[in-house]
Amino acid sequence: MAAKEVFTILDFETTGLEHNNDQVVEVAAIRTDLEQELGRLHLLVRLKDGKKLPDFLLDNTDLTDEMLENGVEELQAMIILSAFIGNSTLVAHYAPFDFAFLNNYGIQPVLYLCTRSIERFLNPKESASLAPTVERYGVKLEGAHRAMNDIEATVGVLKAQLAEVEKRGIKRQA
Repeated sequence: MAAKEVFTILDFETTGLEHNNDQVVEVAAIRTDLEQELGRLHLLVRLKDGKKLPDFLLDNTDLTDEMLENGVEELQAMIILSAFIGNSTLVAHYAPFDFAFLNNYGIQPVLYLCTRSIERFLNPKESASLAPTVERYGVKLEGAHRAMNDIEATVGVLKAQLAEVEKRGIKRQA
């Protein structure tokens, strides 16, 4: 019996959009074969000296500077995440964003999927942002903009998208 494909769905919350200047403050990942969850990782990341959470994070999440005080260092978080990913297929809803932060630490996935790109392919006339995508597939998303909540929804989106890809007879490249 052939082994099932294993996916690691990941999401970061960051202090901004620029991977060269901003930092990851929350790391979340779920490892799954899409039939069962194989593992879950959630890390809060300590802010670098002198950094504060920006207003957009304070306004759109329940994250606070105090919550991050005992978090891990960003490098440590990336080492742990890299080990967690292992040789699985890496998945993110907007891979270029998350993968740019990974690349800062030399983590360059070999096998990966971007659910946002898949959505643009499957439904080119619809918004590919996470909220409308989960709504289209009937997937629950509570507490958007917290990494683990976004990932839980992305797992459901990935399942629905891969089912649609198979139904349409679209071949995936390995």
